[in-house]
Amino acid sequence: NSGPPLAGPVFLEDWSAKSTHQLFRFARANMPFNAAGSLPEESYLNLIAFILAVNGAKPGPIPFTRDSDVIIGSIVSGNLVVPVLEGEPDPAAKSGRK
Repeated sequence: NSGPPLAGPVFLEDWSAKSTHQLFRFARANMPFNAAGSLPEESYLNLIAFILAVNGAKPGPIPFTRDSDVIIGSIVSGNLVVPVLEGEPDPAAKSGRK
């Protein structure tokens, strides 16, 4: 069984007018499949942060929490972060820097 897309144009169409708080609540209420709400809160926060990052969001000055309530379309660029999707190593790792 698959759920809705979490990256790309369909994700943006569905979520750009909604808030990060709504996405957090959706994830907690629906993930993982057949075990909704079973993960620690930190796992859901990390999942939402990853989904936003893949869709082009940059970290902001205020830490992301379960109560964060930012309109998703105001923070994501819609440009998919391809290295994250393809599993490419961190560019700093390629040069030997950490």
